[in-house]
Amino acid sequence: MGLCVTFVSGVHRCGKTTLLKLIRDQVVSGPVHYLRLTCRDNGSTPPLRLCDPGEKQGFASSDWVAYDRERIFEILPEALGAIRRHDRHGQVLIEADADPHLRHAFPYDHRVFVMPAPRQLDEVFRTPRQAADAFKQVLNDTTVFASEIFGLFADEGTHDLDSSSSEERPDLTDSQMRSFLNSPLGDELASRIQLQPAYHGLTESDVVVINSLPDQAGPVLRQCVERIECLLSRLGHDPQRTRLFACNLLDPTDVRRAELLDALACFLRSER
Repeated sequence: MGLCVTFVSGVHRCGKTTLLKLIRDQVVSGPVHYLRLTCRDNGSTPPLRLCDPGEKQGFASSDWVAYDRERIFEILPEALGAIRRHDRHGQVLIEADADPHLRHAFPYDHRVFVMPAPRQLDEVFRTPRQAADAFKQVLNDTTVFASEIFGLFADEGTHDLDSSSSEERPDLTDSQMRSFLNSPLGDELASRIQLQPAYHGLTESDVVVINSLPDQAGPVLRQCVERIECLLSRLGHDPQRTRLFACNLLDPTDVRRAELLDALACFLRSER
């Protein structure tokens, strides 16, 4: 058995680092290696918060990896290969923002998606008009289709729904559209297209965490949880495989946080 690689991704400043500390300290036993992936295009500085001076060092290794989107399929395996040369059977925790280029850059063993509790549903879900426009463009543009469904070939221009890049194709008739929507591919596409681009990674994750602070727990959060659960069910996800937890990662008395850590322990410890 080789490295066990867990990919923890999510929108910026959503609690990924907090969750990684919890995994390191309360879930995983044995050597734990940490990689932080940051796109060079974003101009970010190394986020070394997990290894602040004075904080107890709990990682066997810790590294910040700046990547080019065109070369991520080379850079990430190289970084993991460097860890494997020193520890063939260790746990690796990868932290990354919601970049579609990373979703299939490596055959991760486990995926965890972290998001903040939304204050408005349209932070997570497209409005009906946005979803309709996105659906139409995806049908007309294979590049956008690959980005929306597989996280491939995406660039900054694919999120603004600019139809100027679409390929010229005849519009589907109403009958053709109904037939397509009733197909498995059509149903999956229509379901995934509901999400804002930054949240597409949650449909592929083993665990989805909504980091909810006390003042954020309210009707919007409940509606968001219900819609995500409905979406995952429509995509055929097994509730026992894809788990959704809305909890306060900073509150050790939060029952759902304890359940989250138990769920993470079930599949991370089973790899050892």
